Amino acid sequence: MPPRGPPSPHRPIYHLSFFHYDFARYRRSAVVTMLISIAINLVVVWSCGAILYGAFYQQNYLGKLKIYIVDFDGDNLGQYVTGAFNASLQTPNHFKLVYQSFQNNEDVRRHIYEEQAYGAIIINRGATQTWRDAISTGNSSYDPKLAVEMVSESARNPLTAGSHVVPGMTAVLQPVLVNASQTEVSNYMNANVGNNTALQNVLKCPQCISDAFSYTPNDILPAYNAATLGAQLSGAVFLIVFVFAVTGTSFELANKIGEHLDIWHTIAWRILHPSLHYLLIALSLTGCQAAFGVPMTSPWGGRGFVILWMLNWLCISAMGLALEAFWTITGWWILNFFLNFYVVWNLGGVSYSFEEMPGFFKYYYGFPLFHAVQGTLTVVYGTRSHLGSNFGVLVAWNVVSIIVLAAATYYRLSRNKRAGFHRLW
Repeated sequence: MPPRGPPSPHRPIYHLSFFHYDFARYRRSAVVTMLISIAINLVVVWSCGAILYGAFYQQNYLGKLKIYIVDFDGDNLGQYVTGAFNASLQTPNHFKLVYQSFQNNEDVRRHIYEEQAYGAIIINRGATQTWRDAISTGNSSYDPKLAVEMVSESARNPLTAGSHVVPGMTAVLQPVLVNASQTEVSNYMNANVGNNTALQNVLKCPQCISDAFSYTPNDILPAYNAATLGAQLSGAVFLIVFVFAVTGTSFELANKIGEHLDIWHTIAWRILHPSLHYLLIALSLTGCQAAFGVPMTSPWGGRGFVILWMLNWLCISAMGLALEAFWTITGWWILNFFLNFYVVWNLGGVSYSFEEMPGFFKYYYGFPLFHAVQGTLTVVYGTRSHLGSNFGVLVAWNVVSIIVLAAATYYRLSRNKRAGFHRLW
């Protein structure tokens, strides 16, 4: 840093206009730098825009989302419902229907929990005959909602379930149940014209004719907590913002202590300082999530907080150490542009399900933020655990980033030592 004090009279500052002759070489340098920056930013905008909007481009298409159609009824209602969903295959936008044998409703729910499908329509055993018995005997306790069960799991992916799976199944199911109710009631009344006993029994069960068949929505793991959706989406951005803040601090520290500390202690410092920083940031973030109602104890007990803390730490550390390694190799100026890629390429996969994206976007399976969000949903709601792969990918990112950071730092400092000056980028 230059010594402070009054400016030298032989070297005036802040005295040239932009178009002054003596400012020409500085003006030329500034304009060239500006044009290069604009060109790079335009490339980054189009590249990142293609990734982000490409991930959402076909989000309204249901064709890759599997749902089970399970007919335990084997009677008229089962035929109505399966027929309606089969007919939906002729429409441009439809689910991928799967017909499979199951033992009972619980078996279907188990398959949904194990992520074999996104939802299921179950026509319950004896649904049609139960209605016939109720209307013919005047059973006032008949419940039309027990005819069909619509199974979903919003905790697996709240956005996909809330905007695609449940509305899509409902759009097909509700009209066919109305039609089935009207048809069956009409057939029964026509078959019993003049039968006063049958008509008296009908009056004892008004729901048998007003709403003969309905359904029960069963969200086996509901995404009931709004704060958790914030942890899934805003929390991801939160992590990335603080990664950049810590990286900036590391940059300043590396330049202040760099030329005085030996190479191996510099490498250790550059790994341990940000890692400790990330550990405390992750602890604060997890504590903030707990304070504002993100549940962490339901499936995991007291371990939930620690698991989520470690998940947040490994995620922010994986991204941060990768940035440390990157700017050591390429320089700080390029890092500003790389950060745009890094943010967008991570964020695109944490909202909707991969099944709705083109196959290219499966690369998200190898990115840190996806595994942090997926692990968070497991800790919070108790969805099917992928914590082994979640932690495995995050640890791998940390290990590779540490190796690359150590190698790049060693190379830079060894070259500086031979040249006799300190420069880390």
